[in-house]
Amino acid sequence: MAEEELKYLKMAHNLYHSKPRPDDLVEQLDELARMAGGTTVEARMIGSLVSAATMDEANGHV
Repeated sequence: MAEEELKYLKMAHNLYHSKPRPDDLVEQLDELARMAGGTTVEARMIGSLVSAATMDEANGHV
């Protein structure tokens, strides 16, 4: 049931953990957050993945 209710978060999670990661990962995650409603709880959880992806990239963990 949660996967149906949080479908954008599930998509973002799968994208974040994909191997290899797409070059535009942050942009794709940001778009999913917008699709999830921008300020909803789901969008904020996706925002955490955006932050993690940004830090991974900055620290060379891509």
